Amino acid sequence: MTADHFDLAAEVAEAALDRASAWRFVARFAECWLGEPLDATSGAPADQVDTREAELGVRLPPAVREFYELVGQRHDLFSNQDVLLSIVQRQIYVDEGALIVRRENQGACRWGILLGYLDRDDPPVVVLADLADKSQEQWEPWTDPFSAATVQWLVYESCMRSGIGDLATEFDRPADLADVTARGKPLAPFPIGHLSVRTEARWSLIDDVIVLVDDATILISARSQHAADMFRRRYPADWLTE
Repeated sequence: MTADHFDLAAEVAEAALDRASAWRFVARFAECWLGEPLDATSGAPADQVDTREAELGVRLPPAVREFYELVGQRHDLFSNQDVLLSIVQRQIYVDEGALIVRRENQGACRWGILLGYLDRDDPPVVVLADLADKSQEQWEPWTDPFSAATVQWLVYESCMRSGIGDLATEFDRPADLADVTARGKPLAPFPIGHLSVRTEARWSLIDDVIVLVDDATILISARSQHAADMFRRRYPADWLTE
């Protein structure tokens, strides 16, 4: 398959089959949607992964190790809004009974893998909200398995890229949201949000634009600047970039 034949809906569905399919989607999305293919410098060197494992005193699950060795240094893919913690920079750490791999950009929550699940090949991801009442904080399910979480993070973070990504909180025309929802080709459901309520947002594809709709906002990730501009012209709104 080439960049000209990138069927996003089909390929994101295949990404859920197993972690090898997820890594293939990550590479394809980077090349075919974002135009920035992976290369030899994209991943964390294996010896640095070994070093961090020894420092932390834990063995990374195969899926986590494979992911970091594939794209562990591609912060442009995974850290436009929230932050994928780096192995090379010794940012991943153990705390609150979990291996922490990601944090919300203002510290509202952290994502990780419970230490009791590190023996799994592709363990589930949990999220811990930063609450005023610390006694109410607890790890909550996010995505199972880890490889699926990375696909979700990749697509979500692409909505935060300058030019092709954007956010609106209110449409100028009330009927537009219904039109977007009706026109879109459904994609795999991705969770968003990071506080006590885990939201299953509606993801869809309209032409060359990925659209995320929840109760309060709409996010887009376009395949090109032109596609993003056309979408915003069709649906006037309080777009973040305007």
